[in-house]
Amino acid sequence: MLGLRGQSNVAEPISSIPDDVLGYADNMRQHYRDQPIVPTDWPPKIGKDSYFGRLVLVEKKASCSTPAESDWYYTRGQVDKIVQLSGNKVINAEEVLKPTDSSLSLRVVIDGPPGIGKTTLCRKLLNMWSNGKLQQYDLVLYCPLRNSKIATATTLADLFVRQLNRYKNVPEWFEERDGKGLLIIFDGWDELSEQLRQSSLAASIIRKDKLDQCSVIVTSRSYASSSLLKMDTLSRHVQVIGFSKEEISTVIIQTLQKDARLAQELINENTNARNEYKLHFTTMHNSKDSQLAVKLINGLKVRGDVRSLCYIPLVCSMVILVYCKKGGHLPTKLTELYEIFILQTIRRHVEIKPKHDIDPFTLGSLSSLPLQLARPLQEMCQLAYTNLANRAMVFSLHEIQPLSQAVKEDFLGLMATFREYDEVKYQFLHLSIQEFLAAWWIAKHEKTEEVFKDHFDDDHFRMCLSLNTLNLPLDTAESAIELFTILQTNTTLETLNVEIKEERVYTSSMGTSLQYMLTQNQTLKYFEINNDIPSSFLSFLTTGLRHNTSIKHLNVYIPLNTGVTYFIEAISKKDNLKEINLNFILELDQSHSCSEEQRMTPLFYEHLLPAITSMLQSHTTIIELRIGCTHINGDWSEPHWIEPVKKLYDTIFIHPSLEYIEFNNNRTARFTHRSLEDTLRDQEMTLIERCRNEQPGKPLPIVDLNIIKLN
Repeated sequence: MLGLRGQSNVAEPISSIPDDVLGYADNMRQHYRDQPIVPTDWPPKIGKDSYFGRLVLVEKKASCSTPAESDWYYTRGQVDKIVQLSGNKVINAEEVLKPTDSSLSLRVVIDGPPGIGKTTLCRKLLNMWSNGKLQQYDLVLYCPLRNSKIATATTLADLFVRQLNRYKNVPEWFEERDGKGLLIIFDGWDELSEQLRQSSLAASIIRKDKLDQCSVIVTSRSYASSSLLKMDTLSRHVQVIGFSKEEISTVIIQTLQKDARLAQELINENTNARNEYKLHFTTMHNSKDSQLAVKLINGLKVRGDVRSLCYIPLVCSMVILVYCKKGGHLPTKLTELYEIFILQTIRRHVEIKPKHDIDPFTLGSLSSLPLQLARPLQEMCQLAYTNLANRAMVFSLHEIQPLSQAVKEDFLGLMATFREYDEVKYQFLHLSIQEFLAAWWIAKHEKTEEVFKDHFDDDHFRMCLSLNTLNLPLDTAESAIELFTILQTNTTLETLNVEIKEERVYTSSMGTSLQYMLTQNQTLKYFEINNDIPSSFLSFLTTGLRHNTSIKHLNVYIPLNTGVTYFIEAISKKDNLKEINLNFILELDQSHSCSEEQRMTPLFYEHLLPAITSMLQSHTTIIELRIGCTHINGDWSEPHWIEPVKKLYDTIFIHPSLEYIEFNNNRTARFTHRSLEDTLRDQEMTLIERCRNEQPGKPLPIVDLNIIKLN
């Protein structure tokens, strides 16, 4: 039974709908019913029905002002706080298309970061309609905008992907009704060129210039949805925000512990009386799967950088897979996560379809693949890069046939196939996979600075360039000056991560250009210099950061000397800095006859620790602080060093926002300040008790000070 028809509050007699419309609708229902909600088993499915996590309805009047704040929480993985923003509330999939008071013809924008599950949500809605729900719609059309025929469509008939001759009059029937009873799902607004976002049929329908009686869902990555959110025709803005902290733990348990009974027992074992998860997971189970799940959950609490990505179902799946394959070790950064995942995909391909005398477990890295696998990977990286530049994400057979080695190797398992207009098409497992492979190609074969400049404003190169610029080499002062000059006025790039290996690059002109860039650019959020900065250059960085208001994550290597307090004092006044990673080095000085440890250790206790304590007392919004410092001798103790350590501890536990602090010596040895260790242990217990009493709603900060105490 089709039940209520059209978009009227009054049931429309089934006899008023032409047989060919009913027939085409039944045909599409069967087509959608036959499609799985999650179309591929790789990356592995996770959890139990964990398709896309939570949906948040954003109040329409707040849509134009909320994205910037939401984006900040997205980038840090603090998606739970998006729910708490004014006007936001969690909804379920059934509420996405709930009619508004003013209109039954809806324009719904669904956005979120890559891999969050926007397309999966679309498939869920298609499945719901095909199984008898959402019956206010006579027909639902799924229109992926990465399909060039849909992106460049000029008539409604062009959007009917399944064009069956016996139903050729169906589009005309809906056109005569101005789209009444029709739901169109445009998936992937961000995959349209800027021109098509202005002048395509899809844009006209979304703006209600055409088919104003139909309902429309349009999905987009968050960075491309701003134009949609400004439309007067917008009915509803829904954000896919993924898993909560507790859901991440649940998903890990349900994925690693295949026995449903044991999984539920592990969940119950770690749930307190308030029905919340305990701070530290434990298990009495002998099951290795349960023990591995507990180890991963506890490991993520220390590795907040990785945990902050796990709210995305795609990444969460990859993290669990990589963790298991690496023997219980987490990746150090996003690039490593993607690299290991792709390597594991190739291993899986070799194991499933053995065409060579290759042991998959001997494949150690993408850079050391045997020739018969390296060649197809190179072809696929080049395909990813050239087509990303041309905004092509779907490929026909004739487009991929020239990739002879990749075709021979079934694309190493990195591509999926689907049918479109009865033609087989190919696409990468996920757009982010294509972006990573494109970044790999750039790093190996292109002039990075030129690609960086050419594609600065290309939405689809954002992740690609971000991945690549984690290691963007600046070999000359001129190239650095050119880059920083471009960035002074750039308004799209959010992450800049550079390598400056030669000290000759650090000229005063280059320092001035960096200082101006940091002063002028107000969209950069992540800034890292992955090499030692000389003391002569520190003033430029200090002045630039003093005037910058956008950077939230800072990672630099700076010299530890008596003048470092000026730098720390400057960043202590920057409320925009939420995550700070300072790595202190000792500059070479031939005039000193004492050892590096003899020079570094007093500087650490007598200058650095008081400066860090003072910074925490001034900086009341910092969330994460990591301090790296080499050549600290833990066996060398002076009585007057105990007091600055105690003051640091006291400041940590009364800090209003600090969630994680780490002092890392970058060495495997632990230290044995026995008297200091005993003092800190007693003080820590007192401070924890005081923190719980005075700030009962605030979670205790995670503290790892392995330089100055024995764990």
